Amino acid sequence: RIADKSLLPEDRWGVENDLFALVKTGAVPLDAYLAFLDRYRSEDAFLPLSSIADHLYYLHVILRPEDEARARVLSFGKSLVERVLQDIGYTPAAGEPHPVSLLRDRLLWHAVVYGASGAASFAREAFERLMSGERLHPDIQKSVLQAGAWIENEDAYGRLVEKFSTAESEHDRINILTALGCFRNEAVMEKSLRFTLDAVPDRNKFIPIVSAAAAPHAGP
Repeated sequence: RIADKSLLPEDRWGVENDLFALVKTGAVPLDAYLAFLDRYRSEDAFLPLSSIADHLYYLHVILRPEDEARARVLSFGKSLVERVLQDIGYTPAAGEPHPVSLLRDRLLWHAVVYGASGAASFAREAFERLMSGERLHPDIQKSVLQAGAWIENEDAYGRLVEKFSTAESEHDRINILTALGCFRNEAVMEKSLRFTLDAVPDRNKFIPIVSAAAAPHAGP
């Protein structure tokens, strides 16, 4: 009933979410969870897709590179985001449902981290346009900034700091601060966190720190 989507989206989400909770407690093996996700290969509803995407990304972050299961997580996550982004596109469409926009923003970042086909080239080009002063659709600005930090590292750091100092809204500043926790280079990440402690207002210091804690290369 999950594979043919005869079960309601809320219930498909609930089953997956409950199963992953059991995985985290150790009551269900990770391999069993990954095998169960095969039932969601044609999933198209926001709740189950966003839940699966978040859980796979979480596993990708916490599993060690030498762990055999990490490769399977990466493979499933990559195929999932490639399929969904191919269906909904990289650019928001006029009048599309808000959950679709939310899903795209989340999955575009995941797609760049996973090395999904086409994601990095789209994000790099969009990041350059944004840094040049062009306004992107607000629903993909955060993921584009995150991807730019991930792809460009040192080159992106100075540009993001400059954008932060001239940002016109709190929303823009929050998006930039999220991106400041997404570098792959250890030295750049340390520089970014130092900037956070020294120059970011107290009310916002947690944003790049939380973002860094969830970045695959910044965990240590």
